[in-house]
Amino acid sequence: MAELERNLRQRELALAERERALAENESRQADRERDLAEMEALLLARGKLVAASRRPVAAQVAISPEEKAALEQLRAELERQEAGVLEAKQALREREAAIDPQAAAALKASDEALKKLDAGAKPRGGLAGS
Repeated sequence: MAELERNLRQRELALAERERALAENESRQADRERDLAEMEALLLARGKLVAASRRPVAAQVAISPEEKAALEQLRAELERQEAGVLEAKQALREREAAIDPQAAAALKASDEALKKLDAGAKPRGGLAGS
């Protein structure tokens, strides 16, 4: 009976570890989706800025110096944000590269432990009357 309880506790621990790994993976996926959405918004804004800057010369003459300065500030801010996003994505990739092998090793060890437990928990006879 004690062996079955120990087996149950080990399976619960393995399940908790798998759930933690799953939660981490879901968190990473949400981070990636947020990064992609931010990058998409930045690229859209940059595309609009490029399109606006390629207008015919006559249309550009109508832009006031204040508007031109605002556009330049916007362009600089977009470039700064884009660099920040790229840097954050690179850091995330590096972190994932370090975590993924550890998570895979933990899951493999968990699976092996469960297989050992399954092999050790098989009925040995004589327990039917207990």
